[in-house]
Amino acid sequence: MTIDPAVAQKVTLPTFSPEIPKTSVEAFVEAAHDHGLVDGDISYDDLVWSGTAG
Repeated sequence: MTIDPAVAQKVTLPTFSPEIPKTSVEAFVEAAHDHGLVDGDISYDDLVWSGTAG
């Protein structure tokens, strides 16, 4: 399959950040607690890998 070069120049591809916002993780953990899916405290660092060994 090929794309016409004129069409390809008009296409905007999305970009994604590799970072996971802390507020998103906190909202996820709060929802999980509210629905009884997890017990105890879960921190951002518990869920998101920093790319380095502890």
